[in-house]
Amino acid sequence: MEQYYDPNDEPSCEEPFTFEMEFDDLPREKLKELIFHETENFHHKQLAANSFNASVLQTTTETK
Repeated sequence: MEQYYDPNDEPSCEEPFTFEMEFDDLPREKLKELIFHETENFHHKQLAANSFNASVLQTTTETK
């Protein structure tokens, strides 16, 4: 892998990453709820993307 490493090609961050809100003082149940909703949203987006890709693939194979 060393042959592929270029120290001059490393990404840099202009601003340090910060959360929009602090999670330190959130109650445990609220944090679990936020994680659950984030996961749920991610899965819905994945399903939509997979459905779209499947329909594009089906359309492509039907036109051949």
